[in-house]
Amino acid sequence: MTLGAGGRQASSPGTRHPAPGTFSALVLSLLLLVCFPAAAQERLLNVGDIYDPAKRADFGTAPAADIKWLKDGEHYIQSREEQGAHQLLRVNARTGRTAPFFDAARMEAALSRLPGMSREDARELTRQEEYTLNPAETGLLLNHGGDLFYYQLGSDSAVRLTSGPGAEEEEDFSPDGRMVSFVRGNDLYVVELATQRERALTSDGGPQRLNGILDWIYEEELYGRGERRGYWWSPDSTRIAFLQLHETRVKTFPVVDHIPRGQVLEDTPYPLPGEPTPLVRVGLVSAAGGEPSWADLAGYEPTDLLVSRVAWS
Repeated sequence: MTLGAGGRQASSPGTRHPAPGTFSALVLSLLLLVCFPAAAQERLLNVGDIYDPAKRADFGTAPAADIKWLKDGEHYIQSREEQGAHQLLRVNARTGRTAPFFDAARMEAALSRLPGMSREDARELTRQEEYTLNPAETGLLLNHGGDLFYYQLGSDSAVRLTSGPGAEEEEDFSPDGRMVSFVRGNDLYVVELATQRERALTSDGGPQRLNGILDWIYEEELYGRGERRGYWWSPDSTRIAFLQLHETRVKTFPVVDHIPRGQVLEDTPYPLPGEPTPLVRVGLVSAAGGEPSWADLAGYEPTDLLVSRVAWS
């Protein structure tokens, strides 16, 4: 077969020509096959495509949940569970490639060397679903048995930060990563990572006075269920702002704990509609210690005051 004049194809003897219109129909069919999926992909989604339980679109995968972006902006941390144990993965958002975020075996060995830490406890601590990561993303804060521990990623040793009576709650790193703050017995504390030196920043906490930790009404109705931390570091790591809640006028309410088989009745400070809420103050205290100062809220009636948000500017 050769090319004829004008670029048209010349047929050899005996060549059968397609019926008129066949070639056009074939080309049209191919175009439809190519273009139809593209047109379908460009269709705008509607509410039913996303939420209808029977007709919603199948996007072929589940969205990533509970992820934490790393500082480089290209990787995030995600937890993967296998046979009841969790592993933290470092995921490349561009390629989807994953790698362990830390060497679990090395961390387990470091923790197991601490006095009073069993191998089983160390193993469980290296397979948690989530951790408190320091600002530099180089170390982990662990709460075990009511005490705090620190592990520098990639190292062969771990540090016990607290060992006193009472459980530490709502622990967090200072913005510069040099200190860890926490609440114990409704008082606010800091401990230095380098020296493990602990300082109490408040000393009047008790069942009726809460420093740096939220009561039921503030957790449930203002800051969000599961969020009990009531203190905030200054950006330069020199001071902490905190809520002090006075519970004396809040009436208790019987709440049934349905989780255990033998149900437990708990009397919880729980104001019903129209009843008094806790009195609140906003304190500011130096991370080096000293007496707190108090924000001037004189423009508000104490009995009507709710502090819904606190932030540094």
